This record gives sequence, structure tokens and C-alpha cells, in this order.
Amino acid sequence: MATQSTELNLFISKLRLQFQQVLNDIASGNQRGASQRFSAQIVIICEQLTTLSLANKSIALALALRSDNAISPLTHHCFCCALIISKIGHQQQFHLQYINDLVSAALTMRLGLDLNNQQLSDVIYRRQKLTTAQQKYYYSYPLHGASFLHKQQIISKNAIVLVTQHQELLDGSGYPKKRQAHQISPGGKLLAIVNKFVEQISPRENREPFSIAQSLSYLARQSQRYCPTFCQNLALATDQAAPGMFTQLTQHKFGLITSVDLSSQTMTALTYTLVENSWLLTAPEKSRDMAPDTHYQVCPSNLSDQEFDACITEHQLEQRKDLSQSIGRLTPNIGLTKLLQALDSETPDKNDIADLISKLPDLGQRLLQHLSTQYPNRKFNHSFHALQMAGFSQVRPVLSMLALRHQLSHYQFPLLNTLDQKVDTLLAICHKISEFTPHVLPSQLAMFALLNVAPLYFDPRLHQLTAQSMIALKDVSPTQSASLFGLSSNNKQQQIIETLARLWQCGSNTQRIVTLANDLTKTNNRYHHEVVLGYQLAIMMCHQLYHQVPLEQQSVKTHLTTTARKLKMSADSLAQLQHFGLELAPFCELSHT
Repeated sequence: MATQSTELNLFISKLRLQFQQVLNDIASGNQRGASQRFSAQIVIICEQLTTLSLANKSIALALALRSDNAISPLTHHCFCCALIISKIGHQQQFHLQYINDLVSAALTMRLGLDLNNQQLSDVIYRRQKLTTAQQKYYYSYPLHGASFLHKQQIISKNAIVLVTQHQELLDGSGYPKKRQAHQISPGGKLLAIVNKFVEQISPRENREPFSIAQSLSYLARQSQRYCPTFCQNLALATDQAAPGMFTQLTQHKFGLITSVDLSSQTMTALTYTLVENSWLLTAPEKSRDMAPDTHYQVCPSNLSDQEFDACITEHQLEQRKDLSQSIGRLTPNIGLTKLLQALDSETPDKNDIADLISKLPDLGQRLLQHLSTQYPNRKFNHSFHALQMAGFSQVRPVLSMLALRHQLSHYQFPLLNTLDQKVDTLLAICHKISEFTPHVLPSQLAMFALLNVAPLYFDPRLHQLTAQSMIALKDVSPTQSASLFGLSSNNKQQQIIETLARLWQCGSNTQRIVTLANDLTKTNNRYHHEVVLGYQLAIMMCHQLYHQVPLEQQSVKTHLTTTARKLKMSADSLAQLQHFGLELAPFCELSHT
């Protein structure tokens, strides 16, 4: 993490003012060159927010939520939503591209209020009654905004879809399309609850804003309209101690937080008392414990700017590097590397192995679950016992496969559940196919398949698809992993496969066929042929299960017949394999959850 000397409050204030300038140009109709500047500013904000550390985002949010007369209601709302979305994405390990789509949508979702000379954001702030024409426009403003954003090509198509959904509610009472829960994307559900939260905690003329706790309590009671999971995420992101936030210390005393130490669960705060609508500093900075039931508030606007700025000025800009697109994040950790090396030893030390696996409890639990599924009639007392029962020499690829499989799914994005499900089905089918690969162990075939599908977790094209996207196989190879989403493989994917095979030390045989790009014309090695053919057969079976592709279809039949013959599989064996796949109960996702 790099630390710059830039003061965080100045950085955020400048970013917000720059956004307000281009937003005002768009909303006022002064659009000559404004669309390009607006698009560029959104990209800049996405990039800058992504690089902020989690602690910085907390302070930035405390600054942004506080009412500022120099900031328009529209800018305040959009910028606060973007910050909250960015922080939730950080905390919940969203993929970078998904965060950027969400933040882009948050920054632009209320733009429609001020287009077409409506200026409804100011009308709403002043709590003025809408005319009949204004009401009609209001309930379709997300579509007006989305139409403008699409015509001017300001944000991505994915983000535009999210803009159209930010006022839709789970029970169908939202607008503009009255979508039901299954018709709203996860991103749309998240934007809806963040949008409502910022609406409630933002001041209006002649109306006090909700406190953070009040708004979260309201949203929690509205589970028929707002996603409970996202409500919990929102609480974690906003009702949190951070420099610049306010908290009640006693009945009459409040604290302005100046620093937070999460490791010791303590904070330092200045003590204030409200006297005749003015805040009086009554005690200097003091360290306090952060009680688990404590709630935090936006700093009151009637506390002087000088006092507020003083509590956050010392905090510097801290930047982090996003790892969602880094292959390096899949490198085995030190503890796992030591365990794999111990298992590879010619004379494995049982005590050493037992100690190493005990330090990897999550992996040990996944191993127990995996072996219990593969061998339902056997009982495994603990992870080391499972290692012994499986055999030290044979369990290594199992551990590698389980660990890599877990690391691949670390970052969330809309199509992750669909991808994970197809990968899990593929691995299960590989284990079944291994009955016909005498030179390849089940875990070796599964690991080889996992190496080949791993690039899909880094493929930007998946972020342009939905769970309902049609899969067309006529233009792609049905035996390649990318075809699971109707895509073609490329050189970048091959580079990722080779890198992972090297990082996970998958054995000379596997690494050799990987470097040959699965080209069986360049090798006579029986292991190579069985592992590639077994993997390709599993891919074709996944197409049959998920995409209802008949095995008799010409694009599949030729490959299938040749593969089955080379693996010496009979028609009955193929039928049994197909039945096995159906028993896994895979399904095509019909709705967003």
C-alpha cells in the first residue's frame, strides 16, 4: 500500500466539486462537450475510489454525508451513493469491473430528474408538491436518464441497466417497470436500498434527516421491498466508527471521532455538548472503547467546518492495489506450499504434515467434505486422518484442486454463481469419467479441468453477459472451456493456464500437455491423451446439461463419438454418464437472487 502526502479531505472535496461541475453542465442543458467530460469524470471517480484503502473510504464517507451548502442536492446524493457502493464492494470482495459498473450507475442514476428542463432534484429537496406532469415524468425518470446515458455513450451497457432498476422494489411496487424480485438484478437491488438510505439521511428543507440507525431500522423492517442481505452489507458500511463520525457518549454528551484503532477496538473522540443549538467542546481528545451496540451518526451541519475539518485533516491519502485481475492472487500461500512439499517428500513426516494441515482449517474442512462425497461409506475423523486415508502421494492434487477452486471465487460479480455451478458440475463429471482413464487419477483430471476453466474467472467478456444470455455453439469449439458461455478461447487464456500449471506444480505430464495447448497431435503420451479427452468429454456433457444441446447435434456428435471411442466407452457407458450428470441436478439460472 502506497501512502501519499495528499490530505484525504482535500482530495475528496476536489473530486466531488469536479463531479458537480460536469453534472451541472449536463443537467442545465449546456451539453457542448459536456458528455465527454462527464464520461471522463465518471471514469476518474471510479479509478480514484477503487484505489482508496478501506479506512480512507470510511473517512471519505463521513465527509461526503455531512451537509454542505456548496454542494447541490443531486451531487450530494449521487456522490454519497457512489462512495457507499464502493465501500460495500470493497468489503464484500466485488470484482473491480462490477464495482465500476455499480459506481457508474450510482453517479448517474438520478440524472434523469434534472434532464429535459425538469430540475426535479431541487423540487424534491424543497419538498414542493409535484404537478401532474411532473409526477408523470418522475415515475419514468430512470428511463429518461438511461436513454440519455445510452445515446451519449457515457457509461457501460451494464451500468445503464442498473440505472433503470434503482427504483424497482422486490414486491413489484417500484417504478418505472414494476419489476418483481426475480426480474431485478443483484446490482439493481443494491442500488435501490442505497438510494433509499441516502434519501432518508439527507436533509430536506423543513425536514430533519433520519439518523443512520433510524434509516437502517426502517429498511430492515421493509424486507418485502429491500434485500435483507444488502441491508446487512449497508449497515456494515455505514454504521461504523470512523474519523469525522459522531456518536452519543452519554445522554447529553456526544463524541466527534478523530481516530480509530480496529485492532484494539478503541477510538479517540472530542466531547461535545449541545447548548442552545450550538455545539460546545467540553472535553479534549480521549481514548474510548468501541462498544458493539454503539451507533454512529453523520456529523451535524451546525458544528463548525473548522472543527470538523480539524478532526480529519491529519489523515492522509492511502492507496491500495486491486488484485481481482491479478493472476498472482492465485499463488499458493506459504502454509499450503509447505504442506504440498511435505506430501511430495520421499519420506513424508507424519507429525510435520499433521501440524501443517491443522494450520489450514478451512482447507481441511473442504477436504473432509470432498472425500465424504467421493467415498460416502467411509468415515473421516479429522483432516489429517483424511490425508492418511487418501494417501499422501495421491492427495496432493486433491488439495491443490480444492485450494485453487476456492481462490478462484474470491471476487464477486453477477455471473459468478452461474460460473461456479458449471465448474462444480464439470469437476464432478471429471471424477466419473476417470473410471475410463486408467493412467489419470480422478483428482488429476479434475485439476486439469480446473486449470482450463480458470481463465473464465478473469475474462472481461463474462461481465457483459447475464445468466439468461443465449449460448450459441455454432461459431465456437464445444470442447473448450470458453464455449460454456458461447465464447472462443484466446492466447490470453492459454497464458493463464500455463502460469497456473507452473504456480501449482501440477506435475511434468500436466505441465507438458498444457504447454502444447492440449494439442494431441504433438504427443503419444497416454496420460496426455486421457486427460485431454476426459476433460473435453466433460465439457460436452456440461453443454448437454446446461444448454440442452442434444448429443446428436452435429457440432457435438463428431467430437463426442471420437472422444468416446478413444476412451473405449460404450454407448451404455455414455448413457450412464449422462444419467449421472442429471443426478447432479444442475439448472440454468432463471432469476437473480
